[in-house]
Amino acid sequence: MDLNKGCLHSVVVFSLGWAATATAQIVNVQQLAGKPVQPGLSGQVSVGGDWLLGNSQLLTGAGNASVFVRGEHGMVLATVSGAYGVKGTGASYADEPFQAKVFEHLRLRRGLAQGWSFEAFAQHEYDRWRRLKTRIVAGGGVRLDVDAMQGVHVALGLAHLSQWEELLKPRAGDLSGLVSEQRLSSYLVAAAEVSATASALVTLYAQPRWADWADLRGLVDVALVVTVSKATALRVNWVLGYDTRPPAGVRGYDGTGKISFVAGF
Repeated sequence: MDLNKGCLHSVVVFSLGWAATATAQIVNVQQLAGKPVQPGLSGQVSVGGDWLLGNSQLLTGAGNASVFVRGEHGMVLATVSGAYGVKGTGASYADEPFQAKVFEHLRLRRGLAQGWSFEAFAQHEYDRWRRLKTRIVAGGGVRLDVDAMQGVHVALGLAHLSQWEELLKPRAGDLSGLVSEQRLSSYLVAAAEVSATASALVTLYAQPRWADWADLRGLVDVALVVTVSKATALRVNWVLGYDTRPPAGVRGYDGTGKISFVAGF
């Protein structure tokens, strides 16, 4: 596969590090859901970690695995990611981790006609850093893929999203117990071929709550992918997540910069 052209339909990223939005609670699965996969069963696995000894003590591990099943009329995506980390001083580590999170996502897409497709999805998430004890999401909607012009591909998605969320150690002002919400989930993915060896990708998410449109969660992901060889590339991206109603003591925005290695097959 020519990786630069493949980027126009989103690419799969094998990250050299692990990063996630701290408050927006949106994970950009479109980098996987838009991947051009071969018919049948395929997948990928990525693992990494850090181990520091001496003046600084740090032990972290992260990994993700994804499986794709593509048929004549649609595709199934299943992905799971996790990270865990502890740090300390002297000869001992802290009793509690500074990082602990798990994310699972399942998505079904079935083609309809003229670029339209139906999507159904479900996911679960735990993140100690964001004080997220559990977050369960399920929903479904439609997606439209179009070639806006030569070298530019655009995908639009609209779905209803049901969410059940419970926070770790609720504080004053937080809702306690398992809280249910109904949201509109919308996204825009645009990929443009900048040159023969580079592509630019932009992903925008907006998830307002149906009962209160001022309660909004969003994500902005901007990336540049530069082809190194026919099957490999480097990806530099910047992610900004925001939440207009974050939990008490948590900021409503978080930004991340990341350099990734991209492999196409």
